[in-house]
Order: sequence, then structure tokens, then C-alpha cells
Amino acid sequence: MPFAAAAGKMKTARQITFVGLGASGHVASDACHKFFRLGIPCTTALDTPGVLQQASVCQPGDVFVAISHTGRWPEMIRGMRLARARGAETIAVTDADSPLAQVVGLIFPSHADEDTSVYTPMSSRLAQLTLLDALQVSVALAVGPKAENNLRSTKAALVQERYETGANS
Repeated sequence: MPFAAAAGKMKTARQITFVGLGASGHVASDACHKFFRLGIPCTTALDTPGVLQQASVCQPGDVFVAISHTGRWPEMIRGMRLARARGAETIAVTDADSPLAQVVGLIFPSHADEDTSVYTPMSSRLAQLTLLDALQVSVALAVGPKAENNLRSTKAALVQERYETGANS
């Protein structure tokens, strides 16, 4: 798995865009929520227009992370091609044999045995979440003390909010 290479690109990213369509959109949202706390601007693209429009205005220094169990969404593939053509780094968490894997710069192979045409994906989402959690730790270590300080600050902000409002949860 290319953790070091991906962390090297992500630690200095101008912006990271997490892309997920369908059930993978929930995974993309979760990743965005985790990564922004490192102090790196993050966003999500969770529908076809969002993927294509964000890819059409990206710049060198941006990183797109596409998340897809099957890696067969034509719009996602088109968006990753467009982002790469505009100079963005592209990473995918997907099946290594998928069309999406063929158009990105770095691939985190993720293959869970499930039929998403019948069942709501579960094992694939758990595999994707696990890979993205490990990647977030790799990026945090690559960023160093600044990431640690940002993580502490975001946690402290929540603790302070609970104290001021009297909330217990």
C-alpha cells in the first residue's frame, strides 16, 4: 500500500477533495471530517455535478481521493481523469482491477466480497474506512507537530463548548 507516497502528497496539499458516489459518499464524508482536523483544507464531492465541477477547477497542489467499491462509475472515472489532466494528484481506494484504478496516480486496493446490487454495502465500507483511517495517521505523522497541535485544538474546542453549554455528551 502506498501510504508514504500518498502522505507525502497530502501533507502539503492546497486542498484535499474526497470523492464518493452512492454508499461510498458516506465514507468520503467521514474521511473529510477526519482529515480537516490535521489543518489541511478538505472538501467532498458526493454527486456527479460536484465531482465534475470540482475537477474542472482544481489546480496543481490539490489532491483528489476517489472512494468506490466497484470503481466503475463513469462520472467518477471522468472526474479523476479531468483532475489529473489539470495537475491534481489522484488517489483511489477501490478494486485494483477496476477502471478507476487505471486512471489514478496511486491506488489503495480494496476488494470486499459483496453484491452491492442486492445488499447495502457494509464490508466494503468497513474496508475503505480502515484504509482511510490508516492513511490519516500516516499523514498526521508526516505533517508532524503541527498536526498534533491541530488535533488537540479541535478536541479542546469541543471540550470548551461542552463546558460553556453544560452539555454532558
